[in-house]
Amino acid sequence: PLFATLSFFLLPALGGVKNYPVVRTPSLDDLSTFARLHTPKDAVFLFPQALKGLAPGMFRADSYRCVYVDWKTGGQVNYFRDLGIEWWKRWRETMQSGVADPNPDRYRSLGIDFIVLKTGSEMPGGTEVYRKAKYVVYATRKASTSAREGTDD
Repeated sequence: PLFATLSFFLLPALGGVKNYPVVRTPSLDDLSTFARLHTPKDAVFLFPQALKGLAPGMFRADSYRCVYVDWKTGGQVNYFRDLGIEWWKRWRETMQSGVADPNPDRYRSLGIDFIVLKTGSEMPGGTEVYRKAKYVVYATRKASTSAREGTDD
C-alpha cells in the first residue's frame, strides 16, 4: 500500500504531468485587449505557429474575436461531422506546417484579417499593427491608421 500511494503522487510529478497548464499570461492578455479595443468585432485572427497550443482559444474567449482555426476547436469534430470537414480543411491550409506563409494575400483570400506570430518572426508583405515581447500582429489588409502598440510587456 505504501508503494502504491507513493507511486500515485511521484509518477505524475516525475513525469511532468500538469493537470492545469498555465494558459493565461500577461502577453496574451495584452494581445486580447489590443484586439478587443483596436480591431473590428468581426475580425478573424490566425495563430499559424500555435500548432496544438491553447493560446488561440484563450485569445478568442478574452478578445471576443474569431479565430480561423485552432487545435482545441478540432475536438468538436466528434459531435459535428460538417465542422470536422471544414476544420480539417482549414487546419491543412494554414496550420499543419507551423510556419506562417509570408504572403498576406493568401490569408486575405481565406477571410483572415490578422496573423499573430511569435516576436522574432516576420511577415514581409504584411502590415504590422501590434508588437510586444511575445507577439507581433500583421494585418492582411492595408490599415488606414496604425493601431501599433508599445514595444515592451
